[in-house]
Amino acid sequence: MNTHVRTHDCTRLGSGHHTFWLPVFRSSKDPGPVFEDLVLDPDIVQDDGWISFSVHDSRGTSTRVRGWTHDPERALRLIRDDPAGQWQPNYRFLWICREDSRTPISLNPDGPTPCQIPGNPQRPYARPDLRHPSGRRKLATHRLGDLNNKDS
Repeated sequence: MNTHVRTHDCTRLGSGHHTFWLPVFRSSKDPGPVFEDLVLDPDIVQDDGWISFSVHDSRGTSTRVRGWTHDPERALRLIRDDPAGQWQPNYRFLWICREDSRTPISLNPDGPTPCQIPGNPQRPYARPDLRHPSGRRKLATHRLGDLNNKDS
């Protein structure tokens, strides 16, 4: 059974945790080696977050890949829905491929790391402190306020 903090409580970006947009962007511009046409079986996902599968290079050599993710339930759900995958070892991304999109699962080969970063109790992209008392975001409020107060 997974004893780690659920995804919605995770404040960490990086290997095995939330995927920050910059490595995803870089992986599309400079992909490095990509092992395509993986057929993933839900059995590769273990309850404790470890994911194990094999990839084959152009010479037919098989390599075992093993990495940890903080959200095995999400990984299992994605693989059950779409078993086609790609592996990008330079970025440690297991991509779940659909007809029109791909979803990355970040894997940490070193194993579990805590989802909580000391002193950062919130998700990095869900920041309620950026809200104006009216419920609007501060940034949008300031921009609208600057536009509406032309005489100041």
